Amino acid sequence: MKRTHQQEIADEAKKLAIASATAQYTQIFLRQMRTTAPEPTNCKLCLNSAHTLEDCTVENKFRYAQDNGKCLICLKSKSHSHRICRGLKAADNLCDNEECDTT
Repeated sequence: MKRTHQQEIADEAKKLAIASATAQYTQIFLRQMRTTAPEPTNCKLCLNSAHTLEDCTVENKFRYAQDNGKCLICLKSKSHSHRICRGLKAADNLCDNEECDTT
């Protein structure tokens, strides 16, 4: 059976409507993903659910770095030492004690 020009136009309109609705829902989903705060995770060093890795004690972080051969600053890679860590460039990674303040 041969399709009429009107049927072709209607089919194309349906495809465009579906594509438009998909794009709209995708944008809504992405917006919600950006605004939804991630759930806090347990501390990966001491497995305490009361705080996160950033809030763990310096002693625990130091012990973890020594035991696992990690960088003392970023606690990530074995491929660099604390002397050349890029984390030193971010002030948040440095000590909060007033004695250590260099500014």
